Amino acid sequence: MFKSLLAKLAVRQMSALNAIPVVFKKLPSLFFTGKIKGFFASILAIFQLLGVIVFDNPGPIIGDEIDLNDYSIVFSDEFNGDSLDKDVWQICPALGTGEIFDESMVSFDGNNMIISTKYLEDGSQGPGWYTYGIENTDAYSNFQLGCYYECRCKAPAAKGMWSAFWMMTKGQKDRLKGPDTGYTEIDVMESFNYGMDFANSTLHTLHKWLPEEGRFQSEIVGKYRVNKDIYNEYVTYGVLWTEEEFIFYIDGKESGRSTNGATSDPAFMLLTCQVKLDGQEHPEVLDNPESAFPASFTVDYVRVYTKN
Repeated sequence: MFKSLLAKLAVRQMSALNAIPVVFKKLPSLFFTGKIKGFFASILAIFQLLGVIVFDNPGPIIGDEIDLNDYSIVFSDEFNGDSLDKDVWQICPALGTGEIFDESMVSFDGNNMIISTKYLEDGSQGPGWYTYGIENTDAYSNFQLGCYYECRCKAPAAKGMWSAFWMMTKGQKDRLKGPDTGYTEIDVMESFNYGMDFANSTLHTLHKWLPEEGRFQSEIVGKYRVNKDIYNEYVTYGVLWTEEEFIFYIDGKESGRSTNGATSDPAFMLLTCQVKLDGQEHPEVLDNPESAFPASFTVDYVRVYTKN
């Protein structure tokens, strides 16, 4: 019976189950060395991990910190200018969910790129929810495994917003020009819980498109609590892409690992904000005060590190 119950657990719930004894073993050392704050934080983490297993709640971030001392930056966009670098970025094609991507919805304040979202009755493409999304141009669509990818941002503070920092392997672009050989989508950060339970949480997901089967193979690596106000404070979201797996980080601390392997195909990065789902407004988006708009997805930087 116990085995049958374990078989019903999702990967993220099994990861939480495996993490409990690891955290539990740290308790005596924390207690007897006087690290009382760490002791009680670990006890809280155990209860939160139980919440993942029983209720599929977002879990705590309890992994090790990434050490970037042996890494060098090979790409960065600090968004310090007054416009988008068109050699590096281009508008993201429509994602099929119904919002309108329009260049008028992106701006720069000298330190950040700001993607604004608002319903426009008299928008240039007709009435609708206007927002924006960018992806790397073809010249910058050959990022490789062995690198660490990171974005520092603040999520939009409005219900129904779906902001994301993500990557896709180049097969996604190639399939529009030729044979469909499949591709992998790596969702480093997805935020859509404003105004809901566990609002300060994020999601890591992997999707592999299998053209021969006409379907996605998806894995929710995990849902994680962030110990910050992610709508008014900057948070870094990153992924270390290795030969065997994708290792995800929040504020430099490991949050989760994939279990379906990795890929060696080159990839590109995306920053987007969506409002609709299958052409329909998220019900929550209509439950906002007028003062919530325009909602801002504020991006401080995107960086790529490689090991020396």
